[in-house]
Amino acid sequence: MPLFPTPDRRRRRRSVLRIAWAAVISFSCGILVGGIQPADGIAIVAGLPRPAPLGTLSSPVLGRPIAVYEGVATTKPTLITSASLDVPGAVHVPQTAQPGALGVAVIAAHRTTWPRPFYRLDKLKVGDRLTYTDAGGAATIFRVVETKVVLNDEAAFAEVMTNDVRYGSDSRLTLYACSRANGRPTSTRYRLVVFAVRVPAKLSA
Repeated sequence: MPLFPTPDRRRRRRSVLRIAWAAVISFSCGILVGGIQPADGIAIVAGLPRPAPLGTLSSPVLGRPIAVYEGVATTKPTLITSASLDVPGAVHVPQTAQPGALGVAVIAAHRTTWPRPFYRLDKLKVGDRLTYTDAGGAATIFRVVETKVVLNDEAAFAEVMTNDVRYGSDSRLTLYACSRANGRPTSTRYRLVVFAVRVPAKLSA
């Protein structure tokens, strides 16, 4: 057995190394451009057809209108940042009502991951208005009634997802995103939650 690799062995070794490096580079590039983004144990493969948004959420405080997509049902009793947030906007939590319908509609979004739709969520104050416009062009106005920072735990999940009459309204909108304890972006330990109620049509003009 020769002490040094033969030219054929060296060529085969270089070929194997080139293939391995190509696979690593391809995988890394896929992650950088959003090709594979594991979150919450689910892999999202970019490049697949993305459904049209359900509607848009707008407020002068938040900035430009935010597209709202249908999300993936959460499987954990915490306000997690799920894989369904891999969208260029916000997501509607599918176990909840549609915005404007009876019950609570819950919408979540990133604060610092581009395009960071809820970056300014902490700037919303009681009395501020939010407009949700569905894909058909029908608009519903909501008024902020409370904002709070909560631990990302089962108690917060139960409060946000509870589908009952609160704040004197049976049609509510709840927004949430990651937060520090002071409400600023961002930490995975806390969630900033904004509660809003639907404004009757005769009062929204």
